[in-house]
Amino acid sequence: MLIDSNVIIYALNKTSFYYKKARSFIYTDPYRLIVAHQNIFECLRVLTHKTFPNTIQTKEAVEKITLAIQPFTVISPTKITATIALQLIHEHNLAGNAIFDAYLVATMISNDVDTIATSNEKHFSYFSEIKVVNPFK
Repeated sequence: MLIDSNVIIYALNKTSFYYKKARSFIYTDPYRLIVAHQNIFECLRVLTHKTFPNTIQTKEAVEKITLAIQPFTVISPTKITATIALQLIHEHNLAGNAIFDAYLVATMISNDVDTIATSNEKHFSYFSEIKVVNPFK
């Protein structure tokens, strides 16, 4: 099961309403979880962005993310990821930020991952190729 960036961010942000649930979800059995390179850098972007509540310095954010994802399997795009992403974008007529969701789904598909844990169910509802689990419900 791939863990989406928002779940990791909630688990790192002590002021988040979902902090305890995210940590419980992640650390009950962290070795079952997968993270994509894209998720790592999305987390880093959010945690260091000036509009994020409790913005943290880059060095600390890198350390927190590195520690948080240590037990996870990390996946990368493959040779066919871009082709799959372009097909998904075309098929679902996606634009804007949804393009990055399609790229994440394509990374999942090209690595034989069929489930994502996210609080953003709507973002992934377009994709019949994967299952969506909301750990906060």
